[in-house]
Amino acid sequence: MQTILIVEDDAAVRGVVRHMLEGHYRILEAGGVPHALEVAARHDGPIDLLLTDVVLPEMRCGPLVARLKESRPDLKVLYISGYSEEIVWLSGIEPSESNFIRKPFTPEALRGKVRQLLGRRRTRGAGGN
Repeated sequence: MQTILIVEDDAAVRGVVRHMLEGHYRILEAGGVPHALEVAARHDGPIDLLLTDVVLPEMRCGPLVARLKESRPDLKVLYISGYSEEIVWLSGIEPSESNFIRKPFTPEALRGKVRQLLGRRRTRGAGGN
């Protein structure tokens, strides 16, 4: 089962995102940059995808992505934001069709982006990973 680290400072949003993905992926979560770095350091296995809000209280997500990629160079990243793409660009992130999803999003849209980034085919029925 692939592992996703969700970094979102809003606990309610983080919980909804977790609910949309759990059962299909192993979920790790953090409410901010320091906690995300701690969770990643404690996790022995691979982290396949970082799903992160662009704007976090401590800092923007760019430094978080850079730090995590030091030890996990193959880490894929999906950026989420309620801000416009222009604001995301100004944050130093280059949003693209494949690595960015705007809040609010549907469960289907989120799972589709995650599958696209992780190279997973859609599974139907029970027991599919």
